Amino acid sequence: MIITLRDEVEKTAVNVAKTLIKHHRLIYGVGPDQRLDPVGSGLLLRVGSSHFLVTAAHVLDENTQSPDSFCDLVTYGQRLPVILQGASFRTTIAEGKTREDDPLDVGFIELPDAQVAQLGVDRFLEPSQIDLNDKGDSPALYGAFGYPASLNYSIEPDWESPVNPTPFSYTSQLRSSAAHVELGVSQATHLVLAASNRKTRAPGGRKVKLPDLRGMSGGGFWRYTEYGQANPVKAPCLLGVLIERRRCKDGGILAARMNLVFEALRKAYPALDPFLPRSEIADITVTMV
Repeated sequence: MIITLRDEVEKTAVNVAKTLIKHHRLIYGVGPDQRLDPVGSGLLLRVGSSHFLVTAAHVLDENTQSPDSFCDLVTYGQRLPVILQGASFRTTIAEGKTREDDPLDVGFIELPDAQVAQLGVDRFLEPSQIDLNDKGDSPALYGAFGYPASLNYSIEPDWESPVNPTPFSYTSQLRSSAAHVELGVSQATHLVLAASNRKTRAPGGRKVKLPDLRGMSGGGFWRYTEYGQANPVKAPCLLGVLIERRRCKDGGILAARMNLVFEALRKAYPALDPFLPRSEIADITVTMV
C-alpha cells in the first residue's frame, strides 16, 4: 500500500484535532424562554493563577440585558451548564462604527475557581502552548477548530439527554501577504487560512461541502504540526482566535493573533504581565472595554 502525502496529512489532522477538543467550548445564548442556542466558540486559557474563556468580541456582544429581555452566555462542563458571568473585556468600537467595523474583535471572560473546577483544570491552555511569532516560513499544517451552529442543536428547557457538542476541524494553508492587503488587515495582527467549498474533502479524499461556519468564531486557529524538521511532528500550537470568514478572491477564515489577546490581558490585568510573552513581530496596542 502506497502512503501519499494527502493520506499523511489527513491522518495527522484527525489525530491532532482529537487532542484539541478539550481546550475548546461551545458557547450558547439563553434568554427568557430558557432555550440554549449555539452562538459561538471559546478557548480555555490559564495565565498565572487566573483562568479565562477567550472568544471573539462579537460573541460576547450576545450577552445583553434590557428591561424587557436578556441573553446570558452558557457553556458546559462535566455535562452541567456553566453560566458565564465573570468580569469580561472586549475590543472597543470606534465612535460611529459597529462591531462589523472592528478588525480586532477579541475578548475574554474571567472564570471563578468553582467554574474552573467544573470545566476541568487540565483543559486550560498555557502561554507555553501558544506561538505569537509564526510567519508561515516553514512547511506546516494549519487549521481552524470550533463549533459551527449548523452542526449543533438548540437545547430546549425540558432536554434530559446528555449534551454532546459537535466540533469541526478544517485544515489548509496560510494565505499570502496579498490576501492580507485585500482584506485590509496586517500580518502582524491577523492570520488568514485558505478556505474553499470546491476543494474541501472528507477523510479518504471524498469531496464534501464546507459547512456553514457561523459559530466557529471564538475558536482556535492552530498550527497542527510542522514538517521538514529534525523532529518531523511537533506539538500543536495555538496561533489565534477565529473571528470570521471572508468571501472574496483571496479570502478565507480570518483570525486575530494571540498577541492581541495577550496585550489585552496585560492591560486589563497588569499583575499578569510577567506570565505573558511578547510578540517579536510587532508592538501592539489594544483598547478594551
